[in-house]
This record gives sequence, C-alpha cells and structure tokens, in this order.
Amino acid sequence: GEGSVMMEKGIGTQSAFKGLGYEKLSATYGVILLDLNKSKSTQIPLYEDVSIPVAQEALAADFFINLPVLKTHGATAVSLGIKNLKGVMKIAGKKRCHSPKRHLEFNFPILAQKIYPQLTVIDGIYMLEKGPIHIGNATRKNIIIASWDILGVDIVGAAVMGFDAKDVKHLNFFASRTGSSIDIKDYEIKGLPLDEEI
Repeated sequence: GEGSVMMEKGIGTQSAFKGLGYEKLSATYGVILLDLNKSKSTQIPLYEDVSIPVAQEALAADFFINLPVLKTHGATAVSLGIKNLKGVMKIAGKKRCHSPKRHLEFNFPILAQKIYPQLTVIDGIYMLEKGPIHIGNATRKNIIIASWDILGVDIVGAAVMGFDAKDVKHLNFFASRTGSSIDIKDYEIKGLPLDEEI
C-alpha cells in the first residue's frame, strides 16, 4: 500500500509501482497493490479542531509494516519511519499537514501514536540526499535498519545520515509525547557497529 504525492499530472502511486517493478511482483506472487489515495478513509483526530482522512486498510491491517527509504528532507531534516506515515493519509490530509498553524513536525508524531506500525524497516540500499523528490542525489549505502520501535529506528537512521536526533524537531516531539529517550546511547543497536555505517 502506498499513497504517493502526485508530482505531475498522471504520475503518482501507480507510476511508482510500475517503475519499481511491483507489477511484476504482483503478477508473480499475487501481491495486492493498493493506491491508498483511492481507498475509503476514516477520519482520525490529531487535535481538538483537526482530523485527517486515513486509508482504512492502514487502520485494519493485522500487521502493519512501515517501509520508508533512508533520505533527507528539506522541511523536516530527515524523512524516515514517522514521516513515512504520510503515505496512509488521503490527499486532503497530506495538504492539511502543511498548515502554517501546525507544521509537519507536529502532525506526524501524533499520527504515529494513533496508527503505530508493528515493524519499521528503513530501506537504505540507496540513500537519498537533498530529497524528498526525484531531483535528490541517490547514493548506494547497502544498509537495512529495522526495529519494532519506530522512534529507535528513526534515531539510528538519522545518525547514519549524520543527524543527531536531538536536532530533528519531529523526533523530539514524538519522544516528548511518548516519554521516550531521544539519546541514541539509550538504544541497543545490533548488527554492524554504527560507526562503520556513518
């Protein structure tokens, strides 16, 4: 399931599925591809006066796997697990999150609490710098970062790209709302030592 932003007329989720070879995956293994922009939605309250439409499939999933890409972002510094949840919103919800009153850094952490994924896997086979759109610079990184803890995986992903999570507003906001640590030293990292990845 994906709900891509429409970059140009006719270029959106279906184009992404085709370009990434997902249609072949679907034909070979029977995987169902869902354009979440076209799904029925349920209104999820973010604040007392603001709610956003979220695709019903994301809310009804028995096991929700969040699969972001390792990338930077002009507005939020990094776009990892928490920010990636924008894909489950309908177009109207995506636009609402860019409100000057409550910016991106404050919307996604609340959404992440309401539809917390059971597993987040950051695809860092390629890392995108100067993202989030197609004009960014892709660099082969050959890394996968995974955790049941969406904040923990984002903290590590940020570190791999050279960001201290303490300097990323939406990660700090999520940590403060959940009573979690924002310090990478408080997280157990398995696999290759982090200093080999940076």
